Amino acid sequence: MKKLLLVLLLVVMLSIGAVPAFAANIDAAKRGTLFNLSGEITAIDDASVTVKVLTGSAVVRPYLGQELVIQVTDSTRFLRKVPNSTVKITFADLVVGDKVSVQGSVKNDVWTATRITADASLIHW
Repeated sequence: MKKLLLVLLLVVMLSIGAVPAFAANIDAAKRGTLFNLSGEITAIDDASVTVKVLTGSAVVRPYLGQELVIQVTDSTRFLRKVPNSTVKITFADLVVGDKVSVQGSVKNDVWTATRITADASLIHW
């Protein structure tokens, strides 16, 4: 009887620990695969920027040297690196030729930025 209670207690404890992990996987599936990239803006339109990819995380590496169209949303943050600081900017402040660092997610071949930092160092992953 004690062994049965001990096994039951162990199963309950493992289940409690597993639930948040499963929930995290569901959230990740909703937002897509996360990415980081650095590159240069080659075009801008009403809801996206086109970036020539220079470096990036594993999901971006097949696109090195190519252009990616990256969607922006109302929740995308825009920043600019200045000496000794980073300041908030707007989408309208971005210009073709800006060197940028982009974080976001890709799902169903749609690349969406959560943050774009202009004048960023081109980081190598």
